[in-house]
Amino acid sequence: MGRMIDVSMEIYSGMMVWPGDESVDLHRVERMEEGAHANLSRISCGVHTGTHVDAPFHFIPGGITIERIPLEVLAGPAWVAEFGEVRRIGAEELKTAGIPEGTTRLLLKTVNSKTITSETVFREDYAGLTESGANWILERGIRLVGNDYLSVACRDQTGPVHTLLLGAGIIFVEGLALEEVPPGACRFCCLPLKLRGSDGAPARAMVEIG
Repeated sequence: MGRMIDVSMEIYSGMMVWPGDESVDLHRVERMEEGAHANLSRISCGVHTGTHVDAPFHFIPGGITIERIPLEVLAGPAWVAEFGEVRRIGAEELKTAGIPEGTTRLLLKTVNSKTITSETVFREDYAGLTESGANWILERGIRLVGNDYLSVACRDQTGPVHTLLLGAGIIFVEGLALEEVPPGACRFCCLPLKLRGSDGAPARAMVEIG
């Protein structure tokens, strides 16, 4: 077994969320120091909080929901492609990123990885895919795309990218903390909460390298 890296964001009150989404509220409602027999916490948040999986139903009417995503898509060999300071990842950037033929799970490591676990304010200029990048991914037969912000797509490309890829059954894992993960081959595993009928779910994700 190689080195295991947790690539999940911590979930906590006040963390960064997508604009307009529900703020996270995680708090204890029972405290042993106040006489309770056990500590007990409650959480309220959107299903696209932190590291999460998008199901096709998120943008596609009649698309599969989160509990129906095949587990074999969410775990297995993957490739980490690094893009430095590039903020708009299109077909040309993907062509020159050294992604091997036959890659089925692609993780996009960008400048976002430097701050995703520490920032609490959403950045409009985060790095993401453009529509041309989404078309390149679709043509290559990739089944899963992960990235290091709350959306795989650039802010102004959210609709086209999500509709194109989710419509083809490609699964998104968004909000990955990839700073410690080197580019190249790895094994990836991501398990979203099994929320019946949901368009997405928070997830715990890990990468194995070496």
